[in-house]
Amino acid sequence: MLIREVSIRGTGYGISMAMAVMYFITILLIIGILIKIASRWVFYQE
Repeated sequence: MLIREVSIRGTGYGISMAMAVMYFITILLIIGILIKIASRWVFYQE
């Protein structure tokens, strides 16, 4: 994984931490979008 390679090469943990945070935020956004889309598919009959 690119994050691990950057941290092992010694270029700094700051860059690898920034990459990890951006990856985490991207995954959260994708999950949020999927939840919004999936909630439109569900129909509750009254």
